[in-house]
Amino acid sequence: MKILEFTTEAEAQTCLSVINAMASAWWVSKGYTVIDNNGTKELVGKRNGVDNTTATRTLSWDTVKESPDGTFYITSLTGTRDEWADWKQNLADSGFTAIGTEKDYPDDWVDESI
Repeated sequence: MKILEFTTEAEAQTCLSVINAMASAWWVSKGYTVIDNNGTKELVGKRNGVDNTTATRTLSWDTVKESPDGTFYITSLTGTRDEWADWKQNLADSGFTAIGTEKDYPDDWVDESI
């Protein structure tokens, strides 16, 4: 698994917020409904091509986690969807370049959420 590592939690949270905004726009372009619930974007899944309003909604790409090394990280988009292959370039094109350092998840880190 690839991660994006940051020096501070604030940097990681900012990058995650930008990724969430990019993902929301992408899902809307694919015909999905994204609800703005007081600033929190909620992706509504579909069942048989129709909004499944009773299902759990996706609220975020990931959550910011603290590493054993005292850095902060989120899961990278690399390798997740062919359509997002150029995600770094898309962020750079939008003026956002603080994507952290992409690296493989270290074997010596233990994360119970993975």
